[in-house]
Amino acid sequence: MLDIVDSMSVDGKKTFHRADYYLVKDYTDSKSTVNFIDSVINTNKAGNLGEYSDYAMIFFKESSQTNEQNIIESRQKVIDRYSIDHDEIYEYRWSNGKFLAKYEVGNGVILNPRNSIKIFDVPKR
Repeated sequence: MLDIVDSMSVDGKKTFHRADYYLVKDYTDSKSTVNFIDSVINTNKAGNLGEYSDYAMIFFKESSQTNEQNIIESRQKVIDRYSIDHDEIYEYRWSNGKFLAKYEVGNGVILNPRNSIKIFDVPKR
Protein backbone atom coordinates (compact mmCIF):
# COMPACT_ATOMS: atom_id res chain seq x y z
CA MET A 1 0.00 0.00 0.00
CA LEU A 2 2.49 2.62 1.18
CA ASP A 3 6.17 2.65 1.92
CA ILE A 4 8.15 5.39 3.59
CA VAL A 5 11.93 5.63 3.68
CA ASP A 6 13.60 8.25 5.84
CA SER A 7 17.15 9.01 6.85
CA MET A 8 18.88 11.01 9.51
CA SER A 9 22.39 11.64 10.70
CA VAL A 10 23.38 10.65 14.23
CA ASP A 11 26.90 11.52 15.39
CA GLY A 12 27.93 11.91 11.76
CA LYS A 13 26.58 8.47 10.77
CA LYS A 14 23.65 8.33 8.38
CA THR A 15 20.89 5.94 9.43
CA PHE A 16 17.99 4.73 7.30
CA HIS A 17 14.48 3.93 8.49
CA ARG A 18 11.74 2.25 6.46
CA ALA A 19 8.09 1.40 7.07
CA ASP A 20 5.83 -0.55 4.73
CA TYR A 21 2.08 -0.16 5.32
CA TYR A 22 -0.54 -2.67 4.18
CA LEU A 23 -4.34 -2.54 4.03
CA VAL A 24 -6.20 -5.79 4.77
CA LYS A 25 -9.55 -5.89 2.98
CA ASP A 26 -12.42 -7.94 4.44
CA TYR A 27 -10.43 -8.48 7.66
CA THR A 28 -11.59 -11.19 10.05
CA ASP A 29 -9.89 -11.93 13.35
CA SER A 30 -8.98 -15.56 12.67
CA LYS A 31 -6.03 -17.93 12.58
CA SER A 32 -6.21 -18.08 8.77
CA THR A 33 -5.89 -14.29 8.56
CA VAL A 34 -2.85 -14.34 10.86
CA ASN A 35 -1.32 -17.12 8.74
CA PHE A 36 -1.97 -15.06 5.60
CA ILE A 37 -0.34 -11.95 7.10
CA ASP A 38 2.65 -14.04 8.22
CA SER A 39 3.02 -15.33 4.65
CA VAL A 40 2.92 -11.74 3.34
CA ILE A 41 5.73 -10.91 5.75
CA ASN A 42 7.83 -13.83 4.56
CA THR A 43 7.45 -12.99 0.86
CA ASN A 44 7.42 -9.17 0.98
CA LYS A 45 9.83 -8.04 3.69
CA ALA A 46 12.72 -5.98 2.41
CA GLY A 47 15.54 -8.12 1.09
CA ASN A 48 18.09 -5.61 2.33
CA LEU A 49 17.00 -5.50 5.99
CA GLY A 50 20.55 -4.89 7.18
CA GLU A 51 20.60 -1.49 5.47
CA TYR A 52 17.91 -0.13 7.82
CA SER A 53 18.49 0.71 11.46
CA ASP A 54 14.72 0.42 11.85
CA TYR A 55 12.33 -1.45 9.56
CA ALA A 56 8.61 -2.06 10.12
CA MET A 57 5.75 -3.74 8.30
CA ILE A 58 2.43 -2.41 9.62
CA PHE A 59 -1.02 -3.80 8.79
CA PHE A 60 -4.37 -2.00 8.99
CA LYS A 61 -7.86 -3.38 8.53
CA GLU A 62 -9.95 -1.60 5.94
CA SER A 63 -12.71 0.59 7.37
CA SER A 64 -14.87 3.54 6.38
CA GLN A 65 -11.96 5.82 7.34
CA THR A 66 -8.96 3.64 6.49
CA ASN A 67 -9.39 2.74 2.84
CA GLU A 68 -7.76 3.22 -0.54
CA GLN A 69 -10.02 6.09 -1.57
CA ASN A 70 -9.29 8.19 1.53
CA ILE A 71 -5.57 7.51 1.27
CA ILE A 72 -5.51 8.53 -2.41
CA GLU A 73 -7.63 11.63 -1.76
CA SER A 74 -5.40 12.77 1.10
CA ARG A 75 -2.44 12.81 -1.33
CA GLN A 76 -0.15 12.20 1.61
CA LYS A 77 1.98 9.18 2.33
CA VAL A 78 0.89 9.23 5.95
CA ILE A 79 -1.51 7.04 7.87
CA ASP A 80 -3.65 9.33 10.01
CA ARG A 81 -4.23 9.17 13.76
CA TYR A 82 -7.68 7.58 13.33
CA SER A 83 -6.17 4.64 11.45
CA ILE A 84 -3.49 4.11 14.06
CA ASP A 85 -5.96 4.33 16.95
CA HIS A 86 -8.74 2.22 15.42
CA ASP A 87 -7.56 0.11 12.48
CA GLU A 88 -3.97 -1.01 13.10
CA ILE A 89 -3.94 -4.79 13.63
CA TYR A 90 -0.33 -6.04 13.37
CA GLU A 91 3.15 -4.57 13.43
CA TYR A 92 6.40 -6.42 12.71
CA ARG A 93 9.75 -4.76 13.57
CA TRP A 94 13.42 -5.32 12.72
CA SER A 95 16.54 -3.44 13.80
CA ASN A 96 19.76 -3.60 11.80
CA GLY A 97 18.51 -6.71 10.01
CA LYS A 98 17.48 -8.59 13.16
CA PHE A 99 13.87 -9.43 13.92
CA LEU A 100 12.68 -7.69 17.10
CA ALA A 101 8.98 -8.38 17.57
CA LYS A 102 5.54 -9.07 16.21
CA TYR A 103 2.82 -7.00 17.85
CA GLU A 104 -0.90 -7.63 17.75
CA VAL A 105 -2.64 -4.25 18.08
CA GLY A 106 -6.23 -3.28 18.87
CA ASN A 107 -7.70 0.20 19.37
CA GLY A 108 -4.24 1.75 19.43
CA VAL A 109 -2.96 -0.56 22.19
CA ILE A 110 -0.51 -3.46 21.93
CA LEU A 111 -2.52 -6.56 22.87
CA ASN A 112 0.17 -9.16 22.39
CA PRO A 113 2.80 -9.53 23.66
CA ARG A 114 1.38 -8.08 26.83
CA ASN A 115 3.43 -5.48 28.64
CA SER A 116 4.60 -6.75 32.01
CA ILE A 117 5.93 -3.42 33.29
CA LYS A 118 4.16 -2.26 36.43
CA ILE A 119 4.32 1.32 37.67
CA PHE A 120 3.88 2.10 41.34
CA ASP A 121 3.89 5.29 43.36
CA VAL A 122 7.06 5.96 45.28
CA PRO A 123 6.50 4.83 48.89
CA LYS A 124 6.32 7.54 51.51
CA ARG A 125 9.09 7.52 54.11
